[in-house]
Amino acid sequence: MKNVIEVSGRTVANAIENALELLELSSQNELEYNVVDEGHRGLFGVGNKDAVILAKEKRNPEKDLCRFLVRLFEKFDVSYDIYTELVEDKIFVTLKGDEPRAIIGKRGSTLDAIQYLSNIYINKHNTISDKYIKVSIDIENYRKIREESLTKLANHKANIVITTGRDEILDPMNPFERKVIHDALVNNKYVRTFSIGLEPNRKIVISIASYKD
Repeated sequence: MKNVIEVSGRTVANAIENALELLELSSQNELEYNVVDEGHRGLFGVGNKDAVILAKEKRNPEKDLCRFLVRLFEKFDVSYDIYTELVEDKIFVTLKGDEPRAIIGKRGSTLDAIQYLSNIYINKHNTISDKYIKVSIDIENYRKIREESLTKLANHKANIVITTGRDEILDPMNPFERKVIHDALVNNKYVRTFSIGLEPNRKIVISIASYKD
């Protein structure tokens, strides 16, 4: 066990209670421990020996992620309220603060970078299960607003392609944005979409479909 503390108590149960207090935990479910010595009570109180356990806080992916983000934001010299929700194998993170632009960056580049680093961190340190945990981070509903904007752009460019018959090449986009464009036009039988180029300059091409019904 790493980052452990040795805790004693009159009984194992007392030692566990002491460990919870020292680690500032509210439930035994948050504690991981090994019993070193169960202790014993001597006759008439003579020769009593306390129980001893080695204890540490059980890893909690939401708490771990919050701590990571707090440390990361300190480097930006900004502070945000962090709200998390663990749903199956995905952690949804909502940030609230006075400077959303500082953490969003140009076309969401900074937010995407933070989300990328968070995914690497949480899965590197995940000991709860063997499942890959996906982290999704948003602030001021940016991703939903951006998705709606990209969907409108996709449909607008598709109409131009249908009218002119010429390809439309969009500005470079990150994987999230490209997926939104692809998904927006996947059921449009008059156009097709594909990507060209290498990251971070990968672009989507909207082209006329090879046939029309």
